[in-house]
Amino acid sequence: MDGKGTSLQERRQDAERALAEAEARLRCLVEWVSDGYLLYDTQGSLLDANPSACNVLGYERSDLGGRGVCDVLEGSGLTDLDEPLRDGKPRALEATGRRKDGTTFPARVTLGLVEDGGLPMFIALIHDLTEENSSRERIEYLSGHDALTGLLNKERFTAHVDDSIDRAERGRRQVAVLHVDLNRFSLINEGLGFDGGDELLRQTASRLREAIRPMDLVARLSADEFLI
Repeated sequence: MDGKGTSLQERRQDAERALAEAEARLRCLVEWVSDGYLLYDTQGSLLDANPSACNVLGYERSDLGGRGVCDVLEGSGLTDLDEPLRDGKPRALEATGRRKDGTTFPARVTLGLVEDGGLPMFIALIHDLTEENSSRERIEYLSGHDALTGLLNKERFTAHVDDSIDRAERGRRQVAVLHVDLNRFSLINEGLGFDGGDELLRQTASRLREAIRPMDLVARLSADEFLI
């Protein structure tokens, strides 16, 4: 009996030690993960937050305690935190994060349900989309604009011209396209170098913008050619 009792006690101690080690690893992961981690009760009151959440929201951890989910996040689906209980599956949604100073940022929030001692709690993982959105907008901008001058590129200008022609035909109006070519541009590159040539192109683009009407468009067609 003593041997069996000792064996059971050792197994229990091993299990408790393994559980403590697993919890320590999980806590370490929560503390170091780049996304913000927020733990809420079913009433929407904040119980815990990791450093990333404090950083993106602009709060000290002590200041976040007790704040409701709607104090730091805005979005449809955040007001009814019981919904994830219905199927037990995590769900992601687009939301707006609100920092302590009142500024906001776009966020992707993943909500999940966990239990602690039989009590249901919600985890909210916050991923700040500011940089991703900025990169996506930059890529979209560059897809339709000349990187050097900031003018429309040939493809985007052509699409606008096609649309203008369609509208002009329906309204019995006319569309004019002007071609501008810089004479002897190669001499600028040869005499002042490519940096000098680039500066001339930027200055030309700026002057063309100033010369056109608000409803007009200007584009860079090729090295030293422009369209209006």
